Amino acid sequence: MAKKSISMPEKSKDAEIVVKRNFGYGSLFRRTDFGLYEGISVFANRRGYRFLSDYFKWMAERTVSESEGDPGDHTHLNPSSTRCDELAFTFDSLTASNRKAVLTNANATKKARRTGSPIKQFKQIFVEIIDSFGSYLNNDDELRKSVMDEIDELIVVLKEKRKQLEEVCVPIARTRS
Repeated sequence: MAKKSISMPEKSKDAEIVVKRNFGYGSLFRRTDFGLYEGISVFANRRGYRFLSDYFKWMAERTVSESEGDPGDHTHLNPSSTRCDELAFTFDSLTASNRKAVLTNANATKKARRTGSPIKQFKQIFVEIIDSFGSYLNNDDELRKSVMDEIDELIVVLKEKRKQLEEVCVPIARTRS
């Protein structure tokens, strides 16, 4: 008897899922020292977790349609709550035949693994964004200007925060001398 295919679950209107970035200080990713780290927090009511459970069950049991353009047969899951950080989730299914292609396509390699503090990882992400969207940025004047304006805003914030840190460090340096 052929296995009955299951359909993607639908999220009920009262299923709440909120996803937020979080930051911490500790030794979570380090064995010998403490440092800053970034994480993801998921907050959901019972119906939200039930939906996620059904969604992952569907992912585990569905037929994977491998194609050259989408070897992992990816799906998108966007919590779409007004309380969520703007994060999109993409899920690909790994199989024995598509694993290498899917991970290569995602640049999921040991060399490309992001490590270090959120600031170091942000630097890596920023470079990757500009490199990945280079052709769009070269050919779309409006997008290029928008990105340059956002970079200018980021530079202002970085300079302000660096100045705040320098001001905090001045009294410490004076007490040591």
